[in-house]
Amino acid sequence: MERYPVLRIVVGLSNVIAYGLAALLVVVGGILGAIQESILTLIGSVILAFLVWLGMKAYSEVIQVFVNIEKNTRLYQDILPLARGQDEIKGGVKTPQA
Repeated sequence: MERYPVLRIVVGLSNVIAYGLAALLVVVGGILGAIQESILTLIGSVILAFLVWLGMKAYSEVIQVFVNIEKNTRLYQDILPLARGQDEIKGGVKTPQA
């Protein structure tokens, strides 16, 4: 069972928000570019949308790395007593005696 399931939700929502904001910025830029009859407004909004998308994706990847580090650290802490030859692991589950 996951220790921090909320972080998984944050990662998923970050990805959804990244795509949503990027699409919204492209649409708004297209509308503003059409109103002002300026291609530079459209190009600027596409670049801004890409940068927002890139930032949100980077944020979700960093959170995912933290989740993986925490999960692997916990796994290592559970396995370490077995590697040292102890007959118990965290949680009181005994290993077979040789």
